[in-house]
Amino acid sequence: MAALFVFFDHLPATRAFSERYSLGPLAVAFFFLLSGFILMLNYREHFVRGVTWNSTRLFYLARLGRVYPLHLVTTVTAIVAIIAYGESPHNEYGNIWLGLSAGDHAIKIAAAVLLFQPWAYSPLVILGVNPPAWSIADEAFFYTMFPILAWYASRVCRPFNSVVVLSFAAFFCVFTGIVLCLGSAVPWIIAYYFPPLRIFEFFVGILLALAFVKRAGNEVRFGTSLEMIAVVVFVCSVAVLPLVPRALRYAVWMMPASSLIISIFAHRAGALSRWLSQSTFVLLGEISFAFYLLHAIVIGAISSVFGDGLPQSVFSFVVTLAASYALYRCVEVPARRWIRGRGSNGARVAGPAFEFVRSSMIGRQRSAEPESRSGRPSPYN
Repeated sequence: MAALFVFFDHLPATRAFSERYSLGPLAVAFFFLLSGFILMLNYREHFVRGVTWNSTRLFYLARLGRVYPLHLVTTVTAIVAIIAYGESPHNEYGNIWLGLSAGDHAIKIAAAVLLFQPWAYSPLVILGVNPPAWSIADEAFFYTMFPILAWYASRVCRPFNSVVVLSFAAFFCVFTGIVLCLGSAVPWIIAYYFPPLRIFEFFVGILLALAFVKRAGNEVRFGTSLEMIAVVVFVCSVAVLPLVPRALRYAVWMMPASSLIISIFAHRAGALSRWLSQSTFVLLGEISFAFYLLHAIVIGAISSVFGDGLPQSVFSFVVTLAASYALYRCVEVPARRWIRGRGSNGARVAGPAFEFVRSSMIGRQRSAEPESRSGRPSPYN
């Protein structure tokens, strides 16, 4: 769903509606939160006693295999598409390739390949190749910090649910205060893209995972009702976004509703979550990372060649979906298996959190597997 929101944000036919309700930014904030949640479910036992070299190495290899091969392929694809069709006419900064020197192009490409885009104080670098990839660069920073954050959260917050709740509240207040105090003073390009300012959302996801683990074995009553309430709260929060100050709109305002959705749906105790666990939705979740990285390239190429309109929008969606499935099967899965196989030396690397969540709902906690048999809940982890 988050990837679809970003698709609507970049699609010319839905751009005005998406901008009014901030669908793209709220989707990015949601997946930062979800990323911390899922990674903590998978790797909490690896770092609860400390940050060791072996655990950290296996974690970094798993993240590298999950993200980088597909990122590299889509970066090359974006460069080829720009050369062949020109840049998307709907880029908010205009055509940021024309009029630049060869050195400027080299810097932009190097930053994209190395996932360094959001550290540059320039939209020409941040959005210069494949614009959605800036959030993957933020995630790379989160991954770098995760072993320390997971150890700290496990040692300080794990024993008591109350501590988890208080920690969540404290970080929410701190983050709100930072945004309120600095929102008008800090340039937008820093406040929105800079990784150290977005890691708060990621850490809140880690805390939510600890709270979930504490009550994962308990029976959840009225699961369907709770899921419907969570959806209503989320929709209502989105509906009033145009009235929310910009400084709070993209992360702080939606954090409680997003946290509620994640916490309730993770239990899979209601009809909505069971419906979303069907094989069709699992497959869509599996290819959604490729969809996220490809969609802007496809939209830009189709808009440049065929123009804008409803038929072109539908065509963009179909092409992106088909190409995403092909990349998932031909690039993402083989590359991930190869990288993990080369680095694990027989050690078990934590697999997708979906397996932990599913097993905990039926009262059985199994060891995480190198490859899930049933799917992954998030395209970004």
